[in-house]
Amino acid sequence: MKRFFVLFLIVLLLVGLVPPVLAYTEPEMEEMPEFEWTELHLAYMQGDTYGNFRPMANITRAEVSAILARTFITDFVPGELPAGMEAFDFFVDVHPDDWFFYYVAWAYHEGLILGSPPNAIHPYPRFRPGYAMRRDEVVAALVRVDGAYEISEPAPFLDWEQTFPWARPYIYTAYQKGWVFGAGGYFRPLTPITRAEVATIVNRILGRVTSMRDLEHVEVENLGAARNFLDVSVYEWYFAAVLAATSQHELRRAPDWTVRWMHFV
Repeated sequence: MKRFFVLFLIVLLLVGLVPPVLAYTEPEMEEMPEFEWTELHLAYMQGDTYGNFRPMANITRAEVSAILARTFITDFVPGELPAGMEAFDFFVDVHPDDWFFYYVAWAYHEGLILGSPPNAIHPYPRFRPGYAMRRDEVVAALVRVDGAYEISEPAPFLDWEQTFPWARPYIYTAYQKGWVFGAGGYFRPLTPITRAEVATIVNRILGRVTSMRDLEHVEVENLGAARNFLDVSVYEWYFAAVLAATSQHELRRAPDWTVRWMHFV
């Protein structure tokens, strides 16, 4: 039967009823190697002068401003104000000699993090740089980086009714993007967020390693060159997230977005 079909096809080609292209057979080729590309990821979080990261400490508004400026503001220049801004004296509690001065100026200029308006007790605008940020506030700042948020059905959190109306679109958007999941069905919007939690969320946004499960599937060439902290153990759930947030590294990624290889520099 197979021989008859081949003879029949030859006859058709000879009489011109079948285009010649049908008679062409693609030559066998070696399987192409899986395409990968390498990214350089800069550190966006630091520890203290004592060698600690303080993973379970609450993160402050000044610290979040620094993360936003270092990570998401593409034209940020350390030690300089945004273009066109001659001075930044909007807040009474932010001064040029503060370590966070330029970070706050850029984050506020970009509309990512806001301050407190005057009231009867405080007649001037305040930024409150040393105040701990809540989970809803940090998520809102990160969603503002994209410049858009979604208003739709409530996110599937058991404490959704405890969320301020202004924060719901931001939290819903972050949930839809896979940035936040909550714990035990609760988002805890009014709870201060920890430094380890912020590192985890930001790493999700950036496509970096976020968990020990991720790290177990990654080939790490020189783990000893990564940043080490006295209070961050390899046995803690946040070890991988802190590692990727505080150590500059090259990362090789596969087409399916999974991390294949890391090299600390």
